[in-house]
Amino acid sequence: MPTFGSVPQLAILASKMAMVITISFSPNTMSDMPPRNAESEFTGRHQSTPDMAQDLEQAYHRLRVSLASLLHSRGDQMMSSRAVAKELGVNHQVAWQLASIATQTDCSIGLELLPGTKSLQMLVDRCRAMDGNEEMSEALHESVKAMEDSIERHAGGRQSVRLLAATFGTEGLQKRSELLRRDAYRAQCALLGLHAKVQVQGQIFVPYQDKVHGERLLKANYRYFHDLVRLRADRPCRLLYMPSPWNTRGEHELSEDEMPGYVKESMALDEEHTTVAPDELQTTFVGSAAWITLSAGPMGETVPVSIAFTGSPRSSMQRGIRRYRSRHSNTYTSACYCHVPTETIYIDRLMHKSLSDHRQIRETTRAMCFDASTSLPVRSSSLDSGDASFLFELEESSPLTPADLKSNPMMPSLTGVIRKAAGLVGASIDDLVGVRYPVAFVTNPTLFTLKRTLPQRP
Repeated sequence: MPTFGSVPQLAILASKMAMVITISFSPNTMSDMPPRNAESEFTGRHQSTPDMAQDLEQAYHRLRVSLASLLHSRGDQMMSSRAVAKELGVNHQVAWQLASIATQTDCSIGLELLPGTKSLQMLVDRCRAMDGNEEMSEALHESVKAMEDSIERHAGGRQSVRLLAATFGTEGLQKRSELLRRDAYRAQCALLGLHAKVQVQGQIFVPYQDKVHGERLLKANYRYFHDLVRLRADRPCRLLYMPSPWNTRGEHELSEDEMPGYVKESMALDEEHTTVAPDELQTTFVGSAAWITLSAGPMGETVPVSIAFTGSPRSSMQRGIRRYRSRHSNTYTSACYCHVPTETIYIDRLMHKSLSDHRQIRETTRAMCFDASTSLPVRSSSLDSGDASFLFELEESSPLTPADLKSNPMMPSLTGVIRKAAGLVGASIDDLVGVRYPVAFVTNPTLFTLKRTLPQRP
């Protein structure tokens, strides 16, 4: 469990959250950045330009090269933070930042490591005080000035430029934004009063022959919270959000009266693999949506709980899901919501190995993260980076075999949860294969969508 800062710091952090991958200003006790209006020989006038990323990258790489030259000139051992601290007379935090920047070619990561303005000014002064370093001192001075000018011109300060750097392009954004998500995760754990070490959300698809619609798929769901910890004893905590399915006109398919049955079918409590009493979970209906809430109870790391849900929605059992592409669409999109701050979430998509496209499930699946704050449906046509609610693509994935599904040493009960979910649609865990996407430090609310390209009908 991460260590939290003071309550005022957490309140400030939480107040600056935006969308899902939260834009947060995390207090850095080692920062010696002056106020925006403080006088400095490196300040310039804030002016955003179209080539912001290129300008910041050029300034960063110029600083990195001059810094690496300085450290190498003092000996090979200078690439360690301990040697940098001793030789240059800076504290160990700044020494680590300088040594890291000297070897970090990725600007988006390097800007996260940038020391404060005073620390860089002090570095230039100490370089000038060294004998025989006039040319190197001048190069370092000019590179620091260029870096500070670029920051002031495009971002106005350290905190803003770190946020900008984390979002340079969508490629690799999931990994680069992990530090920002971690800050948001820590704040939300304290404010919402709940966190999960691990959360697994999965869907299982198996073949089905419908008398009316022909070859279709049945779908089963499972959700597993592992090491769920209450952090506040005075309030219940929301676990699951379940909206009504949407029809083709963008309207709720189910009425308020139909929602209780839908929730019971889609996400029923798996008491066998749950360590809390059933009466500690309540379901509240708000229009055409439902919340499943964990009641207040014992708090702290010494009393973690595990909660499992499994189900197969009525729409899946009645008419099945498209198995092949149609005239109107060649993809199938499924989604899952996250409303519990979670250290690591795993998104599973499993299918019966008899399906012709099971070997291509990784290649045919595109997994993405969206802003779920509006609770609106995400349409297939909007699943790209041009949509304002799009955050990043889930880049890392691993294949799942029956052996993987039956071996979960960190979460022994997960195998039983998957077996039960598979049984709801007449499948065995031995017949399932699929793909798993891990995401670290997931905040509330997050919507994960997986868009799979369907095979042609034979």
